[in-house]
Amino acid sequence: MNFKEIDVNDLSYDIIHYFLNGSFKIKILMELYESKKTVKELKKNLKKSESNILHYMSNLEKYEIIEKNKNEYTLSSKGYLLIKHIIKLYDNWESINKNIDFLDEHADPNLPIELNLNIDIWKSAELIISSHLEYDKAIRIYEESIFKSKDIKIILPIFSKPHLKIILESLKKNHGNLNIITSKFIITLIAESELGTLFSQLKSNKQITIWYTSSHNNLNKFLTCTENFAALFLFYENRNCDDSEMLFLTDKKSIEKLNDLIDKNKFNF
Repeated sequence: MNFKEIDVNDLSYDIIHYFLNGSFKIKILMELYESKKTVKELKKNLKKSESNILHYMSNLEKYEIIEKNKNEYTLSSKGYLLIKHIIKLYDNWESINKNIDFLDEHADPNLPIELNLNIDIWKSAELIISSHLEYDKAIRIYEESIFKSKDIKIILPIFSKPHLKIILESLKKNHGNLNIITSKFIITLIAESELGTLFSQLKSNKQITIWYTSSHNNLNKFLTCTENFAALFLFYENRNCDDSEMLFLTDKKSIEKLNDLIDKNKFNF
């Protein structure tokens, strides 16, 4: 089965509607997603009568969601695609629900559509919140993490001297590389600041690569992704960046995926 050739358009409205009208069909697909199974195995795992399971299996075969080989059932290419989308939907919803307060308190980050469709990346992230006792907690953890990193990607929506100083000093110390997505306006502010000389030196050393966004107004998220961590700061509706709260990610697989998504979407921010 070549899953790369499966088209989401193969899933008709009737099929999707059929699945959204009952959770037991999804449980069957989850069982078959793990491995091929017989009716007896499904009966044991799902605790349903054999006749009940056979009724569902008949409908699933009719919609070409499953296939039967002798006495074992497996997912068809359509079935595999469908359950992958359902799992993705659940994971995305879980991630949104976990971070709902963080998202609700800030302006829409206007992420590229592919990053929105993979919001489950942040499911295991921790929300770092500064307090009166630890007013610099978010930026302190950010600094500690940046100085352990060499390959850095940032979506830079503002000229933030504290954050930029941390990043540039890390590049200098670790002989690292920075891919920065920003606007010409922000680059001008950096060049005119006291960090301009260091920024120019690192750029001349080919340690900094700049990707210019088409619209400065879309840059209302401060996103950092390295080989070790990812961090997201959001903006208030008045366009002020909230550096007191940071969504902080350390899961390796999620970081690798986010790095890949940023590379693919660097012209879409």
